[in-house]
Amino acid sequence: MMSWDVGSFSQHLLLNSHTPTGKTHEITTKTTVSPTQGFHIVTTTTIFDLDTYVPEANCFAGSLQFVPPDFIIDEYELRQRYEEGYGPLCHVTGERDLELPVQAVSGRSAAILAEVPLRSQVKIEIPLHLRYPSLQKDVGLLELQLPWPWVILTCGDPVNRVGWELLDQVFNNKTISSHYTLLAPGSPHPLTSVLVPAGSTSHQLWVETVTLLSVFSAFVYIALCLLKRHHVTNTKLKKS
Repeated sequence: MMSWDVGSFSQHLLLNSHTPTGKTHEITTKTTVSPTQGFHIVTTTTIFDLDTYVPEANCFAGSLQFVPPDFIIDEYELRQRYEEGYGPLCHVTGERDLELPVQAVSGRSAAILAEVPLRSQVKIEIPLHLRYPSLQKDVGLLELQLPWPWVILTCGDPVNRVGWELLDQVFNNKTISSHYTLLAPGSPHPLTSVLVPAGSTSHQLWVETVTLLSVFSAFVYIALCLLKRHHVTNTKLKKS
């Protein structure tokens, strides 16, 4: 599995993309994140003027979201949104574990390619979640950067097989069979800040102590309950 960061992945995309046509300057995007603080967010990307690429040209358009290791993709949630009719068809690759904290994913990133219709204005909503960050010293909120998705276009191939193949080839650094063009956003690549609560190293000792005492107390309580039940059973047997 490739371990990209935003910079290296962006450079990789640019190096393998084809020179834009004259129409591409008309394509613009805007991405917002809501809420901008917490463990559960939704990114909303609005793409303008994709209808300049007519469907007869057999073109595939997608919104390619790079997902840094600090964020979580829930592919089952994405699939459910699509099946229920309020989300795009999404192809997912890369790190997809839903439980691991940041330090356990070892820098492994992920990506989502959402299929986009060729319309004058398209709004794509993608839910993301945040991993528990490493403990910080005197930092209550950790600021993370989420890149805006790229709008990617490829024409000439059967549209029904482009999405997953293109994502797999681009993200996993394979031979790219579908020539693609990056339409938006421009350079430098825009980023959105997201704030996530972080545990403090100054709290670590007492949190671990309280946790240990709680576990020990629960163990003692269960043991006493079992002993009491055993005693009652023996008493009944003796009486009988």
